[in-house]
Amino acid sequence: AQLVGGAVIRALALFLLTASPSFAFVEGFPAIYAVADVAGDDVLNVRAEADTTSEILGSLAPGERIEVIRENEEQTWALVNINEGTGWASLRYLRREPEQLDGDFPDFTSCAGMEPFWDLDRANGSITFKSYSTDDPSISEPVIWERRTWNHRHRYSFRTESMLGVISRHYCDDGMSGFEYALELNFILLDQEIHLQGCCSIQPRAE
Repeated sequence: AQLVGGAVIRALALFLLTASPSFAFVEGFPAIYAVADVAGDDVLNVRAEADTTSEILGSLAPGERIEVIRENEEQTWALVNINEGTGWASLRYLRREPEQLDGDFPDFTSCAGMEPFWDLDRANGSITFKSYSTDDPSISEPVIWERRTWNHRHRYSFRTESMLGVISRHYCDDGMSGFEYALELNFILLDQEIHLQGCCSIQPRAE
């Protein structure tokens, strides 16, 4: 009876882990997409609204990679940051790159905030922080760890010797640009006991 009971418990635990939205690994946002099915001499227009008759704000070249913040309700248009603001690009001509699961640590490249103005760069296994309100040099340190919160699939953390960050997947406004973001950062400079808040992007760097 104990063996049967144990098997039932294990089966129930497996069901909860795979069926519960809190632990399911789905394709979330933000995510990187590439322009596809557009002729080499053509472009994909980015419009002010999710409508083919809306004003054109900019364009994306064939093969260009872009961070998608979210989809519209009909899942036919993608919100992207372009020029000095946001616009909508047709998902008909965008292909999501693989291995971007909702529960994975977000592959962010940069973060920024204001009051005071600061930015953060993540590259080659290191975090670099710069504040523009002082003459202090930038701080660059290797990442000690990056991980997902055990009981929350939309929250993640990273740590260097003197910096600690917690990233959350939800809408973020940096308060200084016309862009929208899908990652919020709470950032602590441990040695200085300073807590900052800002937004992060996964937009690939220009090659």
